[in-house]
Amino acid sequence: FTLDNQKFLKFMKSVLQLSSKCSSTYVVGKFGLAYSIGRMLKENIGAEISIEASRSETFFEEVFYRVLLVSKQDLSIDISPTDFKIKKIGKTIPDRLKVNGVIDLSNHDVLKSYRDGWRKHFEELA
Repeated sequence: FTLDNQKFLKFMKSVLQLSSKCSSTYVVGKFGLAYSIGRMLKENIGAEISIEASRSETFFEEVFYRVLLVSKQDLSIDISPTDFKIKKIGKTIPDRLKVNGVIDLSNHDVLKSYRDGWRKHFEELA
């Protein structure tokens, strides 16, 4: 993996520009997209996600330089598709997390599972 400094700088400037139009942002990192979307949930604000995935692992893969942006505005920006891509993957909805018409969970259950999982396994991680 080789990082092109100029493309990375353009990416960072574009993210900064786009984030000024957003109500929420999240840098996708460890545990991938599924974890990041789960962390963005609030008790009463959920998401309906539709993303092309050939296998379920796609949601948990770590991909360098992926950022989730939430905005009521169009997030179009003048960029070259060879630099990076902007994809709409969903929308906010009340109280639920829905993914590809397959997963449909209450936000309460997702958030409880996250909290309980840390409580249960924290000692094992130390």
